[in-house]
Amino acid sequence: MSWSDEERSEARGAWFFLFLRRGWWFSRINEYFHCFNLFRNTFLLNLNMNLLNRNIKAFNLIFILILCSSLPSYSQQAGLQGKGKIVLEPFLYGAVQLTGGPLRLQLDEVKSYYLAIPNDDLLKGFRKRMNFPTWGARDLGGWYTADIFNVFGQIVGGLSRLYAVTGDEACREKVNALIKGWAQCIDSTGYFFYSANAGAAHYVYEKMVGGLLDAYQFVHNKEALSYLSIITDWSIKNLSRDRQHTMEWYTLTENLYRAYLITDDKKYLDFGNEWEYHSYWNALRDQKDVLKPGTNYIENVHAYSHLNTLSGAAEAYLVKGNEGYKATIINGYDFFTNGQCFVTGGFGITEFLTSKAEQINALRGNHKSFETQCGSWAAFKLCKYLLMITGNAKYGDWVEKLMINGIGASIPMSPDGKVFYYSDYNTREGMKENI
Repeated sequence: MSWSDEERSEARGAWFFLFLRRGWWFSRINEYFHCFNLFRNTFLLNLNMNLLNRNIKAFNLIFILILCSSLPSYSQQAGLQGKGKIVLEPFLYGAVQLTGGPLRLQLDEVKSYYLAIPNDDLLKGFRKRMNFPTWGARDLGGWYTADIFNVFGQIVGGLSRLYAVTGDEACREKVNALIKGWAQCIDSTGYFFYSANAGAAHYVYEKMVGGLLDAYQFVHNKEALSYLSIITDWSIKNLSRDRQHTMEWYTLTENLYRAYLITDDKKYLDFGNEWEYHSYWNALRDQKDVLKPGTNYIENVHAYSHLNTLSGAAEAYLVKGNEGYKATIINGYDFFTNGQCFVTGGFGITEFLTSKAEQINALRGNHKSFETQCGSWAAFKLCKYLLMITGNAKYGDWVEKLMINGIGASIPMSPDGKVFYYSDYNTREGMKENI
């Protein structure tokens, strides 16, 4: 007896979620030093479910249950159990391995590239700010040296996850060395940025929170939480609450709620609550038109960050259990996939949320169709949360599209660190290039 369409869909989603592990971290020395995504596995994506009978279906279910019972769960890894309900739990990093193929080549390329960057080069700005010796370190250039959206925190987090996936001791050693060198440059007030004039302080703090949590969870760096507490105390006192002139403040909630679940320290819960994006989240919850002229639902129309903030709503659900947050991320997924996405799964032409008509017009003369790395990363996270919280297999579809048309379609990095940052869907002169 063959499976029904519903049974095939549910089974595909279950296998997809269990074997495809999220992983992404930021890449770019020259100019942006931005996101370069990693994947865990593509096994069984093309499995023909029509070939499976009910006996094999039963065997697969038993196999999944055995694997899940023999491995630590996501909620066990996260620490404190929140009030939100997790329906489907993914494997932890390292439980599934890439054994070959283009995604493995991408993973190896990125790992080798970042392991080769001298620690002294990455730490130069921090040491210079403290008037410490820089040991002949070179400037990395671009936004990193200029301290614009500095990505030191993403590098720490990415290497931590790479260690968890590959077990490569070089990744663990580099994480520990970088954290030690960086922590020596936290001044007596708790100031921790790359330079004395940090750009996008809220953004950099949030990414540093994520990197330290990753180092604690995946590398077992015992000092990471102490340093996290210090920089959070500084941020509570000093980060501006002027949201109108603060970039991407609405992404802070996710990692602060992660910190609360890991530490059970209420200051992370309280600080995360300050940055909830109520106008946008509630509009999505209530299925309102967030782009309707004359409304004040959103702070700006930056596409990637307005998808990324939905992971904050997902963590809010996991912490508080309020069904309104769950409705926000479900409706948010529909808002993006039904109204903002191209057939490839990409979205945000010229980095903005736009109407369908504006998207079509922009394709004719623009080459910045989709922030491939950052946009994919945000979509993977949201879909992971939705699969965990709802158990609905359809949320694997967007991940599959972006894996094939986004990350999978990316070209290799250039030797100088430039990456394939934008997908180009221009209808006449589209091309692939690193910038």
